Formats: sequence, C-alpha cells, structure tokens
Amino acid sequence: TDLGSQQLGQSTLDIVAGLCAADGRHDAALQMFGAAEAQAERSGLKRDSADNAFLLPLIEQSQRALGEAAAGVLAKGRELGYAEAVQRAGELLSTNAAGPSPTSVTRY
Repeated sequence: TDLGSQQLGQSTLDIVAGLCAADGRHDAALQMFGAAEAQAERSGLKRDSADNAFLLPLIEQSQRALGEAAAGVLAKGRELGYAEAVQRAGELLSTNAAGPSPTSVTRY
C-alpha cells in the first residue's frame, strides 16, 4: 500500500473507533483504536492534535467502561493486520448503518 492509502486507512480506523466509542460499543472502539495505533507505528504516520483532542477522550471513556479488560481488547486490535483491521472497520460501519430506520423512531 502506498502512503496515501495507509493514511486514509489509519484515519478510517480512528473514525470508526470514535464512532463506536460514542455509540457505546466499547470493545469495538478499543479494538479499532489498537489497530490504528499499531498501524501508526508501522507506517510512521501520526495523528494530528485536533484528531487527538476529539478521539482520545472517547477512547478514555471506553477504557473506563471496560476497566481491566480494556488492555486485552487494545492488544487484540494491535494484533490485527492492516487489511484485516480495515475490513473489520467496514463491517462495523455496516452494522452501525443498519441501525434503526428513521421510520421506526418513536415520536412524542
């Protein structure tokens, strides 16, 4: 993979981690964050400060929610290869997109 696609893939992992954390899917959030961190180490690409300011509080929330299990979930994410992590991110986005349809929302 070239540098541009690696940067896009890493950003995708970060975005999915943040979305999952905000949605309360803490296992998935930490797994994607672990994968993004591992990818950053492999590629040498670093997240910018604005992305850190947005993402890190969400990740800390997920770490608190999972307690002692958080380190193991992060490690599991770090073990994912790049292609496997991006595929998993796509699956998580599909799952999120398949949530309740707008017509099923209860109106008050």
